[in-house]
Amino acid sequence: MLGKIVRCTGALIIVAALAGCGGAKLNSMDEKFESLYFAKVAGTKIGDDLNVAPAAFGLAKLSKEAKQAGDKVSAKDWRTAVAFYRIAALSAWQAGERGSQQIFAITDKGRELCKDRLAEAPRDCTLMLLIAPLAVHDELAPDLEPINKKDVDSIALEADDLATLKTVFDDVKGQFDKVSDTRSVTATSGAPQTLLSYIDRQRFLMFCTAKAARDLMFSAGDVGGGLEGDRRTNTLQSMEATVAKSHDVAACPK
Repeated sequence: MLGKIVRCTGALIIVAALAGCGGAKLNSMDEKFESLYFAKVAGTKIGDDLNVAPAAFGLAKLSKEAKQAGDKVSAKDWRTAVAFYRIAALSAWQAGERGSQQIFAITDKGRELCKDRLAEAPRDCTLMLLIAPLAVHDELAPDLEPINKKDVDSIALEADDLATLKTVFDDVKGQFDKVSDTRSVTATSGAPQTLLSYIDRQRFLMFCTAKAARDLMFSAGDVGGGLEGDRRTNTLQSMEATVAKSHDVAACPK
């Protein structure tokens, strides 16, 4: 068994960094998101699962309401619309399965409004680029958990397990690249350092997931070897060089 598999959590940190004046309805939805997020985090532990269904239901409902509010004002007030889409996307992400299908539709709307305007609303527009890759990572990371629980040091991985590991590694690398691209444009847009630091942290967690997938391959007897294994090793080294600028690469969660 390798290190702990982690997800890109901490959406509330982003909300705190984005707090500002946006009208009573927008502020009310911000407060409602924070309340629901706290309720989710404080869910009752039941076995290996977290009982977050009530909070997830509320987050999914809030996502729909915020999206509708954004749609109503998008033609006349794009900044406020993007702020509503930010709440909608964050809520859909944190709602898990109840909201995951809506994330891309929401962020696509926000990205269209933010086109060539990133410097005018750097925080909310950055989130329109960031939330979807983080949500995709959160769906991929749990796929490692069943394999991680096996004694891969003493048995060969099943073909399906190896295919899962390869898929997780390659797909997480794709999301890592999207977050890196977002980090680059955000750094020159006037976004606060708190948001840049948050991006760095989430990118680090993506690196940890990719590393866990690669390590599981090799723990089972060099099943990831050959040219394909070399490619992933080189890819991981490149990711490591990127995250090492802000984090200790040896500090992946255990």
